[in-house]
Amino acid sequence: LEEAGRMARYDFFRCTADRLGAQRIATAHHAADQAETVVLNLVRGTGMQGLAGIPPVRGRIVRPLLETSREDIETYLEVHRLSHVEDETNRDTALRRNLLRRAVMPRLAELHDGAVANICRTAELLRQEDAFLDSLAADYLPAAGLTAGRQRLRSAPEVLRLRALRLLAERLPVGKKDFTAAHYDALAALCAGSGTAQLDLPGGVTARRADGVLTLCAHRRETPERVLLRAGETVRWGGFAITCRKCEKTVENSENTVILRGAALDAPLSVGAWDARESMTLPVSRGSRSLKRLFAERGFSPDEREQTPVIRSGGAVAAVYGIGTDALFLPTDGESVCVLTFEKTAE
Repeated sequence: LEEAGRMARYDFFRCTADRLGAQRIATAHHAADQAETVVLNLVRGTGMQGLAGIPPVRGRIVRPLLETSREDIETYLEVHRLSHVEDETNRDTALRRNLLRRAVMPRLAELHDGAVANICRTAELLRQEDAFLDSLAADYLPAAGLTAGRQRLRSAPEVLRLRALRLLAERLPVGKKDFTAAHYDALAALCAGSGTAQLDLPGGVTARRADGVLTLCAHRRETPERVLLRAGETVRWGGFAITCRKCEKTVENSENTVILRGAALDAPLSVGAWDARESMTLPVSRGSRSLKRLFAERGFSPDEREQTPVIRSGGAVAAVYGIGTDALFLPTDGESVCVLTFEKTAE
């Protein structure tokens, strides 16, 4: 639930920024948020990157208040008579972060009144050291490309060898979001072996060992970027031309249309690729099911999944082309509807 909420928030931010033409998205994460993230990552198990906490800059996301305490922010709001909104779920200790915030962090402050500041300072040091180790690991790779010399990689200390393999995977056009420590260990074992062999990795990636080199290959097409949908417009996404229109009466459903309640347009409506962490509730199902499971049940290949349009309203999955519409976004009698028409095109 926490992860789904985080994804929905950032999806809303990105869509709104696109609509406004904004270059940066500034979030209000503060020092306590940073300290909580470090502790959560520590207890679930992580490497140096996880212990470095929340990055101050990630792409277009910036966090200018990471070194500022919550108390200082609240004082500023009070002095300048600025209102703010308190999330109603913040008191729910069934959520891990809230339990940590209300039960654990106060006890750490009893051990040392500078606990939060010290944790944040440690995270910053680890972030700097992590970047330095990455620069050392990069020396064992060629400047570009997805092929690396095995002898050169094997000569690296183990801590740098695994980093070098991670840096190599980051060059993949499909990304490395589903790679785990076990995958990097398997990749290292492949590199250390002899003869010709290959290894299947997440995202349709294959690693091949041959002729003294290690090569990563991505077998699927690059996932199209997310695109906003507006009533009265036609957009191109992947192999589809998608037309969005708003109607005041029910429209007959067909294989190439998706019908949503008109209110779906009130939040930013977008089309993009699927995410394995997302789920939806079909009208005929007994509860929410992951997109991964729904795709598997209908026999979608990994490449087909990446090229299947997923419609989101305000960050929530509203419909998946070829799968169905989420129960929350089905129109009711008498309300306006949003009609999406899909036409396959030559890419």
